[in-house]
Amino acid sequence: KKIAATVLSSLLLLTNGAMAFALEFTDVPEDYWAYEAITKLAEDGVITGYPDKSFKPDASVTREEFSGMLVKALNKETMEASGCVPYTDLSKNMWSYSDINRINDLGLVVGYPDNTFKPANNITKTEAMIVLANTIKENCACNAKELDIFKDNAEIRDWAKGGLSKAVANDIYVKYPDPTVLSPNAQATRAEIADLLYKVRKQGILMAKYQKEGASNISTLEHLKLYGDKGSNEVQVKRLYAQLQTGNIVETALVSAFTTKKAAAGEEIKLTLTKDLYTEEGTFLLPAGTIFQGVITEIINPKLFNRNAKVGFNLTKLVLPSGKTYDISAGAATESGLIETGYTMRNFKRDFITTAAVIGVGAGMGALIGLTDHSDEGAIIGTCSGAGAGVLTAAVIPGYHLQFKEGDLIRIKFNEPVEIDR
Repeated sequence: KKIAATVLSSLLLLTNGAMAFALEFTDVPEDYWAYEAITKLAEDGVITGYPDKSFKPDASVTREEFSGMLVKALNKETMEASGCVPYTDLSKNMWSYSDINRINDLGLVVGYPDNTFKPANNITKTEAMIVLANTIKENCACNAKELDIFKDNAEIRDWAKGGLSKAVANDIYVKYPDPTVLSPNAQATRAEIADLLYKVRKQGILMAKYQKEGASNISTLEHLKLYGDKGSNEVQVKRLYAQLQTGNIVETALVSAFTTKKAAAGEEIKLTLTKDLYTEEGTFLLPAGTIFQGVITEIINPKLFNRNAKVGFNLTKLVLPSGKTYDISAGAATESGLIETGYTMRNFKRDFITTAAVIGVGAGMGALIGLTDHSDEGAIIGTCSGAGAGVLTAAVIPGYHLQFKEGDLIRIKFNEPVEIDR
């Protein structure tokens, strides 16, 4: 029995050796909704599949299986357990005994009033979400209003509302197939558990005591995508945080449209990440939806002789989707710190061959710099800190004022370091 149990644990859960990657799972194609989560967790050794190379994403997960997954997701496989589990239905010869022991010592799971753990019971989405909510930092004033977005919130039991509110506020919930339906009392599937565990690990919101022991001081030097030949693309990565450096350039998008003709200094400006930010080495830094907010600091109106409008801004806050806020200092990734134009359309056509290398345009130059339909109007070409930095898309309206649409891409440069929790 002991041998069979050990084999079962290796098949259903997670081994330190011979990992099965999601690419090899016959029932997890690349367009599967949880493909990324399953792939990343498999690569990290948190989950694995079955001998037939399947993952069985729709299969349910028992409480003991979830305990094993959670131990590995928290990097606590080598944690020394107390050896004292207060549940009458567990014995030391069970394959899951040590993992349940560790999770119990960490204070993350509880048993039933009759002092049983019921390891073979399937875990519900509510139970899994509340356990994970207990691992993350207190960063919201959760009061159940977060649950109003769900059509089935009446099915949520009173005792679960606090934990579920915290989980939802930190984006720790399953949005597939309908983000407005929570199904709190449904049994969680293997794919859903993978999705939840991946989100907790990816966002870097674990409390320090649930981080890997002894790793907080280990530092590695990684790199952001480099835009042009200036600025710094080095990022210092530690277990508990990543430090973006002075000169780091990040590509963002405008949240709202504005024009230099109508805008004024002191008005708010917001930019956002349209996709997750990773280092070139693959370390997750910031999630899509992160907001950079600040104010317009300067607008220089257009003048004669092709002296077109310029605009400067200062970003002072970085806000994660979870609501966590960081103080920052960042501006436009241009030599002058201003977004500006330097060419009319006529001059651009004349100078294209000699300036293309400098302004960072290629086959898609029309889309990148926002050429207008009128030959007498200008085209935005920022004076960039390297090829292609600064504004990527925009148009110049009559009078050579700058016009920005919602979603226009702007590269920002950090003026001082900022530490982002992992």
